[in-house]
Amino acid sequence: MKSLMVITLVLFLLCPSAFAKQVTLNVASELLFRANLKGPYQKFIRLFEQKHPDIKINAYGYPLAEFHQKIVTEIAAGNAPDICQSVAMSFFSHAMVGEGYMPIEDHLEKWGYLGGNGFDRAMMADYMIDGKICALPVGGVSWGYCYWKPAFKEAGIRAADLQTWEDLIAAARKLTVDRDGDGKIDQYGFGLTNGRDMFDQMHWEQLAWSINGGFFPSDQPPYTPDRVSVNSPASIYTMKLIADAVKKHKVTVPGIWTSEKAATDLLLTKKAAIVFVHLGMIGGFKFLKPDEFHNIGWFRKMSVQWQGKTWKPGVNIGWQAYGIRNEIPKEKLPAALEFMKFFGSKEGQTILAEGGQMPIRKDVANELDPVKFKHVTDFFNFHSQYYRHIPRHSNLKKREIYSRFGGSYYQQILVGGQDPEKVLNMAQKEIVAIMKK
Repeated sequence: MKSLMVITLVLFLLCPSAFAKQVTLNVASELLFRANLKGPYQKFIRLFEQKHPDIKINAYGYPLAEFHQKIVTEIAAGNAPDICQSVAMSFFSHAMVGEGYMPIEDHLEKWGYLGGNGFDRAMMADYMIDGKICALPVGGVSWGYCYWKPAFKEAGIRAADLQTWEDLIAAARKLTVDRDGDGKIDQYGFGLTNGRDMFDQMHWEQLAWSINGGFFPSDQPPYTPDRVSVNSPASIYTMKLIADAVKKHKVTVPGIWTSEKAATDLLLTKKAAIVFVHLGMIGGFKFLKPDEFHNIGWFRKMSVQWQGKTWKPGVNIGWQAYGIRNEIPKEKLPAALEFMKFFGSKEGQTILAEGGQMPIRKDVANELDPVKFKHVTDFFNFHSQYYRHIPRHSNLKKREIYSRFGGSYYQQILVGGQDPEKVLNMAQKEIVAIMKK
């Protein structure tokens, strides 16, 4: 025993840095709880620790539904993680509590991550404070319409011809068919989850964004009670468009679909020929064989005809990003920067892309196996071709609006068949009251 103590003391005296440099980084993330990403993130962390044996990663977190509120509570209580993950809809909330996020733009420039084959500055817009980038996006989400090609071919419809909402509904009517003549519809033109899933709610808001509607004008801060616009003419108009698809045109699958997979399930079981999805919902697609995947096609979000002109699609982008908290002890900062650098590296991004996240780096997207990762590369190309980015911000009050809206008002309209204008007028009063609390 004495010999072991002597050896340990000698090692410490000869190599004091072996202990002094050992750093543990506390990294909070909800992505570790997503089934398709848990493995890739664990692989990512193991590889980082192998490259940096003096840095230990203590990764922890909570499922998405709980993550943001619990993290805000931790930070407010003085227990901020060293590095925190946010999504575009929660970054503002995280930044405004505690000491916020430190700017990392100078480091990104130094590492060569901005421009070229690296990261587009527009992708950073959601994560800027006082004009400085304060978090690094590590995976993207983009929205759009996905369709079953054989159904389009049978109906004589060209996806390229679908430019406006009216085009979409006309196509959906042709695609709603009784194949076996038993008086029951076998395939509906359009798949909606009919109100209990936040993705339908986002569908409405993004249609409304196109014409300056949604919860707040152009989805820009400040998020104050006097600016809530749930019952604006634009918001009512776009809600009626979706309600008519369900109740008037009857081109959507009856019933209520409550899981994140619901939209893709409707497509893959041929119950719906068109669905509105984002990359985070298409995990099931990667299990398709290459020849089966070729039956899946994409087209951009619909333009909206409003006030005598056609309005182009609004922003359809979201990201997951990691930022270094200003609360981090100074001795940990070098290790935190190494972790961020690896997150943004080509090697790190490739690991996450292979797990199903849409990569941000162009050189990663372009070099993925186009057969094995077709579900990722197709969506990346679709996103790059059709979507521009507009910065979004959020706070806890706005998140409460989303929860209340999706759990009540949206269902009253799409499931209960109530008048959209009456429901949105009622929602306006109740949501303003929430905002004033």
